[in-house]
Amino acid sequence: MSFEIKIYNPKDLSNRSYINIKINGKWVKEYNGNKIGIDIKPNLASTFRKRSALLTQLEYSFKKAIDSGIYPVKEKKPDHSTEYVLQQALKKKQTLNLNHNYLRNLKYIHDAFIHFLSDEERKSPISLIKKSRIQEFLLRYNSSGTYYMNKRRDLGVLFSQVANDFEISVPSIKSTDKLKSKPDLHKIYTDIQLKQVLEFLESKHPNLYLCCLISYGCLLRPHQEVRMLTKSHFHNNYSEIHLSAKENKSGRHRIVYIPDYVKEVLFTLVEDIEDKDNIFSKGTIPFNEAYFSTAWTRMWQEMSKINIVEDNHTIYSFRHTSAVKIYKQTKDLHLLQQLMGHSDMVVTLKYLRGLGVHDMENLKQVIPKL
Repeated sequence: MSFEIKIYNPKDLSNRSYINIKINGKWVKEYNGNKIGIDIKPNLASTFRKRSALLTQLEYSFKKAIDSGIYPVKEKKPDHSTEYVLQQALKKKQTLNLNHNYLRNLKYIHDAFIHFLSDEERKSPISLIKKSRIQEFLLRYNSSGTYYMNKRRDLGVLFSQVANDFEISVPSIKSTDKLKSKPDLHKIYTDIQLKQVLEFLESKHPNLYLCCLISYGCLLRPHQEVRMLTKSHFHNNYSEIHLSAKENKSGRHRIVYIPDYVKEVLFTLVEDIEDKDNIFSKGTIPFNEAYFSTAWTRMWQEMSKINIVEDNHTIYSFRHTSAVKIYKQTKDLHLLQQLMGHSDMVVTLKYLRGLGVHDMENLKQVIPKL
């Protein structure tokens, strides 16, 4: 490599000195040895003679650096490898105040996708990942439409984060195949079943009984919103539950009315605990996420033996039963949306449609007659 170096060293020490390097037809000024990792700083010299000696050392050091290929310093290209950008996207999501289950799902799909890729694909730019490979990965989860679409959505979240953060082109997850999702069926209870199940749980599992009672009477989601309740969530003499935007799925502050039959049970169970204590564990640490699911599975098996529950009766069935009763009584979608804590009216409509709820009176008007 051809180069030329000139020393500029004015006798007036108030004027800075430097070496001027012409390399690849371009002149570059270097005032010290920082770029090549050498502690030579001529402009800190106290005399002209000392500065001259340091400039000579600096010139020699840069000649060696050029000969060995250390200089000019090559600009490091940004790492856009698939493995790196997806890892950074996941880290970004983990720094945000997001639902624990949501973050867990993102980590799962991240780890599974990285493990699925070959070494070459992991090290290559993400823009080179073929749609066929993404489709091949997603088909591992095609045991049901819902399962497949959930994994497809989670992977799409990470790819979108990469596109936003790195401003690079990424494969479109939306271009992969869709599978029709079937909504989870949480069969509603009849009035007789509701009474029988609640009476059974009250005597066999008080915590599960309270969870189901709150889900039915206050329409809270059992596994997160109900399970995480502390004494401090209750206000106005146990007539209201106040949830912050972070504590409910809609992401909005929510105040929930507590009916008297829930209030009576609550008061006796939480009267002696501290404000920060969880109403189920009676301590500051709540039960784990699977607590109510595990309890319900056991209780359902016992109730099934005495024929007071049916297949697809779940904890969520209490919330759904309440929603159907409210809608049939009021026909007011806006009111139901508020009570359910849905972020949008469309969510409420889909919810009712998924439960098979229709306005039968309107349907009767359009059925053709003979």
